[in-house]
Amino acid sequence: MTTAPPPKRLRIHPSILTSLCWKAVEFRYVRKVRRPSSVDQTIGRAAHKTYRTDLAYTVGTKERLAVSEIRDQAADDFEHEWNGKDGVDLYLPEEREAGLLRTKGRAKDATILYAETAHRTLAPTITGVRSVSDLERRIDLRVAGAPFDLSGVIDVVERGKRVRDTKTRKGKPKENELEGSIQLSFYSLALERYGEPVKEIGLDVIQKLVRPKTHSLFAPAPTDHRPLLERIRVASGIFETGLFYPIDPNSQTGKWACTERFCDHFDICPFGRARRTSVTVI
Repeated sequence: MTTAPPPKRLRIHPSILTSLCWKAVEFRYVRKVRRPSSVDQTIGRAAHKTYRTDLAYTVGTKERLAVSEIRDQAADDFEHEWNGKDGVDLYLPEEREAGLLRTKGRAKDATILYAETAHRTLAPTITGVRSVSDLERRIDLRVAGAPFDLSGVIDVVERGKRVRDTKTRKGKPKENELEGSIQLSFYSLALERYGEPVKEIGLDVIQKLVRPKTHSLFAPAPTDHRPLLERIRVASGIFETGLFYPIDPNSQTGKWACTERFCDHFDICPFGRARRTSVTVI
């Protein structure tokens, strides 16, 4: 008699613990609905990929790529992401109006510009990376009693010093943004459990402007992980009961979070576009 293998444990990203809408979490992790890929997401993935290649080259050779090489790499990475299996299949109204070719051209130019900016201003500040395994390092954390494991990728681990997360976004970071950061607290706790504690957490932001800017914030690594563990407890209850509550689309936060621009499942969620359809209840 053969015994069926135990079911695979659910793995969720730590950012889910601060989710604005648990309905979106249900679509992604329970219903396994594929997330469409937007133009902005494609730009971010491609620029991030080039940045990682840039850092890996320096780690391996102790030299730096030329700016022209970064531009060529970014162009190649963009084409790969745009035409790959996760290529763009979600366009905003203004992007559809502009047309595919023009939208793609603008996106490619933006990717190259962001990658070049990261090369010039962020890459030189990275120290303590001993090998390419310290770049985009995947870590998993199992918490007793939780019906899931936490899983994430640390962009940069500066051994014995800090972890750094890299974001590409329109706004610059708030001065207190690292205070209570669940994602960075998770990274810090996980490395502590792995026997590789760090002293600091860091956030590098590439700000999307006509002339992009970069911002870096650093703070002591958290020693009190109770906020993280409490969020895990609350999330565990939601997954165990199946009560995935949606955000109120008419609340101050919901007015921007429950929109086509910010929600991957806006078209299929009964609280998104579908909620505008009139139905008769008998």
